[in-house]
Amino acid sequence: MTLGVLAVLCMAFVMFAGFWTDWLWYRSVKYSSVFTTTLWTKIGLFFVFGLLMAIAVGVNIWLAHRLRPPLSAMSMEQQSLDRYRMGIAPFKKWLLVGVTALVGLIAGASAASQWRTWLMYVNGVPFGQKDPQFHMDVAFYAFDLPWYRFLLGFGFAATVIGLVAAALTHYLYGGLRITSPGARATAAATGHLSVLLGVFVALKAVAYWLDRYGLAVKSSDFKATDNWTGLRYVDANAYLPAKTILFCIAVICAILFFATLWRRTWQLPVIGFGLMVLSAILIGGLYPAIVQKFQVQPNEQAKEAPYIQKNIDATRKAYEIDNTPIEDYSGKGSSDTKKQRTAADSAASYRLNDPNVVSPTFQQLEQQRKYYQFPTTLDVDRYNGQDTVVGLRELNLSKLDKRNWINDHFVYTHGYGAVMAKGTETTQGAPKFTESGLPTEGMLGTYNQRIYYGEKTTQYSIVGGPQKELDYEKDDGTQQTTSYDTESGVNLDNPINRAAYAVSFSEPQILYSGAIGKDSRILYNRTPKERVEAVAPWLTIDGDPYPTVVGGKIKWVVDAYTTSNGYPYASRTTLGDSTADSLNEGDSQRAVVAQQNQVNYIRNSVKATVDAYTGEVKLYTWDSDDPVLKTWKKAFPGTVEPRSAIPAELMEHLRYPQDMFKVQRELLSLYHVTKPNQFYNASDAWQVPNDPTKRDNSAVPPYYLSMKMPGQDSQQFSLTTTFTPSGRPNLRAFMAVDADATSKDYGTIKLLRVTEESAQGPEQVQNKLNSWDPVANWVRDMKGADSTVLYGNLLTVPLGEGFLYVEPMYAQGRNSEYPLMRKVAVSYGEKRGFADSLEGALNQAFDVEGSTPAEPEKPGGDKTNPPENSTVKAALADAEKAFEDGQKAMKDGDWSAYGEAQDKLQDALERAEKAQNAAEKADNANKADDKADDKADAGDGKGGDKSSG
Repeated sequence: MTLGVLAVLCMAFVMFAGFWTDWLWYRSVKYSSVFTTTLWTKIGLFFVFGLLMAIAVGVNIWLAHRLRPPLSAMSMEQQSLDRYRMGIAPFKKWLLVGVTALVGLIAGASAASQWRTWLMYVNGVPFGQKDPQFHMDVAFYAFDLPWYRFLLGFGFAATVIGLVAAALTHYLYGGLRITSPGARATAAATGHLSVLLGVFVALKAVAYWLDRYGLAVKSSDFKATDNWTGLRYVDANAYLPAKTILFCIAVICAILFFATLWRRTWQLPVIGFGLMVLSAILIGGLYPAIVQKFQVQPNEQAKEAPYIQKNIDATRKAYEIDNTPIEDYSGKGSSDTKKQRTAADSAASYRLNDPNVVSPTFQQLEQQRKYYQFPTTLDVDRYNGQDTVVGLRELNLSKLDKRNWINDHFVYTHGYGAVMAKGTETTQGAPKFTESGLPTEGMLGTYNQRIYYGEKTTQYSIVGGPQKELDYEKDDGTQQTTSYDTESGVNLDNPINRAAYAVSFSEPQILYSGAIGKDSRILYNRTPKERVEAVAPWLTIDGDPYPTVVGGKIKWVVDAYTTSNGYPYASRTTLGDSTADSLNEGDSQRAVVAQQNQVNYIRNSVKATVDAYTGEVKLYTWDSDDPVLKTWKKAFPGTVEPRSAIPAELMEHLRYPQDMFKVQRELLSLYHVTKPNQFYNASDAWQVPNDPTKRDNSAVPPYYLSMKMPGQDSQQFSLTTTFTPSGRPNLRAFMAVDADATSKDYGTIKLLRVTEESAQGPEQVQNKLNSWDPVANWVRDMKGADSTVLYGNLLTVPLGEGFLYVEPMYAQGRNSEYPLMRKVAVSYGEKRGFADSLEGALNQAFDVEGSTPAEPEKPGGDKTNPPENSTVKAALADAEKAFEDGQKAMKDGDWSAYGEAQDKLQDALERAEKAQNAAEKADNANKADDKADDKADAGDGKGGDKSSG
């Protein structure tokens, strides 16, 4: 008994610990209203529906027992059942309580999980848009219909369980007989079960009626799309009238079952039920199949055209792509190379530091201490009008020399510093850092560099107590310590809190450790996505939070979405699939956090920030017109601040979210078509091309890039992608959205449809570059030097009715832990360039003077070998030595030395060229003087002859 009591107390405390720590955490982040609203909603649903289920089952068992017939002469069947009746007789009340409590608990737990559905139902606001079939507001499908379906499902469950329980009780006490002579059921049992069957059929009638509306949000496979949603011809002309007819039949059948209370026979109800089942097969199944076969299929395109148009219009509106004009664009390119070379300089800020490649370079050059780390994929932001690659230096506890509980949770508690580099410039192949060092110094000035909350910070830390934390380690090895001095986290100043967290984290030392004092606070749930999801459990979270430095603080920006699965006629998409690309496949840390994976409505309605030092979460309204956001703001008042509360400095760093863009490009690959006939034939279906720099056939990611679209006078920070025709590699379209939150055109999608059939797509361009001799030879040389070649982002930029492709290429030596940018490849139509710099590659591609080193001229003015002097000879000697040094460094895999040699080579060639030009100029001047003398002599001769003549 003692052990049993202790076990129960332990289980109770474990449950209490989970509840108590959740409450403490929500209170610490100042979102306790979210916790209480969610909790009371769950409790209310649990008790209401649990009690209803318990009553439904309990009353039917009690009624069946009360209506039992008096025992008389027993048959063999009743004699066998009598043993069971005698066995349970002493425990009848307890058995009734136990059964009803069990089904009540299960039903209550199931109902509690529907808290989102309930809150949307009671707080729903109208969309102001009506569906084209039933002319109901979209809110009915998005907020009301899901709740009605839950109620219907609950009603079916309660009726079926009550019916089964009543039938078993009637059988046990003789109300139903299987083998006994005489009537198979008493009049009381017949009436009782008939009412339950009548309730079941009545619910089926309600289901038929709701199914009519459900056709507007029903998904099916249809031609070009696997997720077609809405009515088609057969639905509107066969299924819809069939559902109405079946509703009427079910109502009549239910009345017949209820009438059994007076007629005391099942003959008519059974006949009616059989007719209903037969009607469901013939009217609900066979008739639509006949309509599809003989009316639709012979002329399907014409029959389906009106319904296709409804689907196109609804889908484009639901995904906010209805205002996306398509502009025809040649894609062939201009033959005016000089003009295009000039235009190329201002067409875009070409990012040579690929954030998906240079993370190891950041790690090697700016890690500073081995217990720090950078994310695998860095982020892109804008500072001082320039595209900037950003990475935070976060903790990596797995690299600690000595790991123990104190080090892991008390000493090494935070990362330090934001490291930044220009996206467009390199130094000896490495990023040109604008903020670096430990502590970092550079363009940001003074800011709080401590990172207690970050993408890689998953462990809990206990801070602010007697145990000092390591702040950072200086170059001379001395350690700078600190102590957390803000009110973030949960206080561990009382034994109850400590005991609760000891249980929650399965760490008993929290309960008695002397490293914890009265000011100690525990920090957990420390990733930005985790924190935003916790305080706004109704939002879908973008997979790529990014850090920014504003107001002297590091803040994470998290894009969040409101979604729905109930927009009529709008085709559905699976968020996990449509947002997958070559960067996040298999990386759960970069995956979207979806409340529902299949959706057919999405808005980027909320921008959230998480302070990297305090962990403070702020939710800001972004799309104030979104009815789904309005609904959730009613449910959780005061949790989302207005858009006007966004600081101006933060606004400069907000951008169009990647996952939203990926969903829209997935839909636009098919729904750029607005004509039903063309949509039906799928004659212009597109696809997102595979990433040409990968071999896993994963989709190319969209790229942030400051660039100019045709007709724009200046560069705009944009998010871009390309399309190819379905099943073909050539370029079919280019898509860009204005991603700058401060721009008046923010969120405007521009779509260029390429009219040139032979325009090359990304994979074609990559293949041609790889097979081009200069690139192929360089790659072969790199591999021969035991180096790995890495391909950077293949950027696509519209230029002069064509597309310019730019790709940085990196090499990583055998003995090097990080890649350096060594070459840049460009392609424009059939023109290509490959050089050490972007300028050189562009000059080559557009055949501009200076793109290749000039051949030396011979003495005496021979154009194959211009005159030389001692300065030229010395410079050429230096160039030859630098070239040899570079070749040796390349074979050794020493890319730092290779970069220095290349710089010396460039300097020597420039000196030689300047000296050579000066020599040529002097030589030409001498020749001009000689010619002038010859002319003067000739003139004198002629004059003499004339005079004497």
